[in-house]
Amino acid sequence: MIELVSAAFVPVWINIRTEPLPDLECLREVMEGVALDGERHVTGGFNRGFFLRSVVLDKDGETLLNPQPSRATLGQLFSNGHFAYAQVKPRDYLAMLREARVRADPGGR
Repeated sequence: MIELVSAAFVPVWINIRTEPLPDLECLREVMEGVALDGERHVTGGFNRGFFLRSVVLDKDGETLLNPQPSRATLGQLFSNGHFAYAQVKPRDYLAMLREARVRADPGGR
């Protein structure tokens, strides 16, 4: 995984306790149900304490490469162990990155 990330991605960590979230159209579906204040900081104790998203953007910075269902059900919580975008389980993370890379460069150039 480290080799793939180093070769194909530029990882960015946004500390939501100190930094606002970028105002990107592609993040709207990712942020569904999350409250933001006027400066785009995540608000609410639950969100501030358990807010985790793995978002992969194309090099244009505007295209979401790891789309997932934007609405999760309570059944998905019990069957998958998480809501959409809330986390990618460790066993699924490498596959998610590989799929995002293919979306970014379908021809494999």
